[in-house]
Amino acid sequence: MRFPKFRLEKRPSPPTWLRIAIPFIAIGISFLFSAIIILLAGRNPISAFYAIFYGALGTRLGFMETLVKATPLILTGIAVSLAFTAKFWNIGAEGQLYAGALAATWLGISHFSLPSPIYIF
Repeated sequence: MRFPKFRLEKRPSPPTWLRIAIPFIAIGISFLFSAIIILLAGRNPISAFYAIFYGALGTRLGFMETLVKATPLILTGIAVSLAFTAKFWNIGAEGQLYAGALAATWLGISHFSLPSPIYIF
């Protein structure tokens, strides 16, 4: 069986204004689709977006919780970007995050005798 020959060609890079505009366009489209779904549910999208942003960033506690939830994802993204920079494919980052969390929990519970309230935090 013969396989067709493939040639890799470098694509021209997009203009700078387009590289800057694409993320903003993507965010705008996601807000638009979210607003449509919220409207179909019979709710006001402006008040829903306000509640989302105020809950995540409006109070000190909300902001701290947002940081707590985002930190593992940010660190996982940094790890994957470092691997990609080294031209190494790392496609199991989410599973590695969960495996590391399980291993750290098991290690903390089974090998250290700490007071119970410390394990909650």
